[in-house]
Amino acid sequence: SEIRENKLTDSLKMAEEFQVVVNVMRDFLPEAEAQIKFRSLPDDEVAIMQMIEKHEKFEEQLKSHQEHVDKIKMLAEEILQSCHPNAVRFVKYYLTITQTRWDQLLERARVRGERLRDTQHRLIGLASSLEDMLNQLTEYQALLATKERDPIPHDLNAVDELLKEHQEVYTELVKLSEAEDFMKIMSTEAKSTPSPSQRNGSNMRLHEVGRYNPRYATLQNKWRTVSRMAIERKKKLQDAYDMWQEVERFKNFDF
Repeated sequence: SEIRENKLTDSLKMAEEFQVVVNVMRDFLPEAEAQIKFRSLPDDEVAIMQMIEKHEKFEEQLKSHQEHVDKIKMLAEEILQSCHPNAVRFVKYYLTITQTRWDQLLERARVRGERLRDTQHRLIGLASSLEDMLNQLTEYQALLATKERDPIPHDLNAVDELLKEHQEVYTELVKLSEAEDFMKIMSTEAKSTPSPSQRNGSNMRLHEVGRYNPRYATLQNKWRTVSRMAIERKKKLQDAYDMWQEVERFKNFDF
């Protein structure tokens, strides 16, 4: 009859629409899943910004495909009400697999977005700490250079005072090297190069490091210079102190 023929035509049209949107998602999902595949994030603020921009475009792609997922669900529900029992399994399969993969994709995209933003905030904080540490090291470098130009006095008490004064600077450098942000930066970004303090057995350690970053390499180089200056001055003062202490012993020696 005409009514039955119309129903068959409508069912066929609906099935074709269903197949079209299913095919769209079958093509899109593997590509999207590949884009959102877990990867380690770079410790570079510019690179992270670029990745955030790319991820925001990806999220727009996801929003544009939500209508396809909704249409699959709507058509599947209509088809299931009137389709042949043999077709139920296939319709439910495409509906379930598409919805499951879609939900997983949305969740992974959400997590990746959070990771990118968290990394960006962390790097902004590290960049600020980096500038503070560079400023501190520059001040210590200027101080040590000034002190180095002054001759070491020929007096035990004066040398003792200079040694105590230098120990305060040395202690501050040790604290700087043990700061969390300093260790984090040096352990993840600069080149792996032992500092003079390592070579001299000092407690000031330049930790083993990995990937290269020019700004962090600046911190490494500044640290290497300042720690070398601090160690050399400490040795000079200690040698002078030991020498004048020996002179005082000879002065007071009872022959």
